[in-house]
Amino acid sequence: DEATEEVLLESLSSLDQAEIRQIGEIRRWQRGTLVGSGSYGKVFLGMNRDTAELFVVKQVVSMAREKCEDVIQLEQEIALLAQLEHVNIVKYLGTELNSETNELSIFLEYMPGGSIADLVRKFGALDEQVIRRYTREVLEGLCYLHTKGIIHRDIKGQNLLVDSRGVCKLADFGASRYLQSADSEAHLSFKGTPVFMSPEVITSQRYSK
Repeated sequence: DEATEEVLLESLSSLDQAEIRQIGEIRRWQRGTLVGSGSYGKVFLGMNRDTAELFVVKQVVSMAREKCEDVIQLEQEIALLAQLEHVNIVKYLGTELNSETNELSIFLEYMPGGSIADLVRKFGALDEQVIRRYTREVLEGLCYLHTKGIIHRDIKGQNLLVDSRGVCKLADFGASRYLQSADSEAHLSFKGTPVFMSPEVITSQRYSK
């Protein structure tokens, strides 16, 4: 709910005052190869030094004292991910802030299959039965979000990831928001990737789940 979101965001906003604060199960970890990058920073493969589990580290290279929009967006993403647990949503594993290097790291489930967009580039058009399966799994993930009062707002091939068993999961919740009321600004804000936006968003009409 709104109160829970405010508490989580307030807690995350205070992370830059901590020495090194660890949230979640990962205590000792090592950064591996670069997986990808974006405007906020870079994404690496990581390993849990205690369990040998592989995971993904979304890392902001340098956090300014006055947070930029990308950092605020990442903190909002953490606040949402920390409350979600569903087979069709990429699992959140924890967060770490290192005050010495000003690096904010988000630990996420490793999805070795990459995105659906990657799969299409590598293997060409998908078979109908695979498309049906992915569609069902995406809709199940979205239904779960909507029961939590959350709208994703950036559904596209790059944000649909596949694990080693071929299960499709929703990822990248930086544009997501709580669906609070009919008057919420989230219903009018221009968020998402333009080519994948719905007509309601493009034409600045009110929208919901």
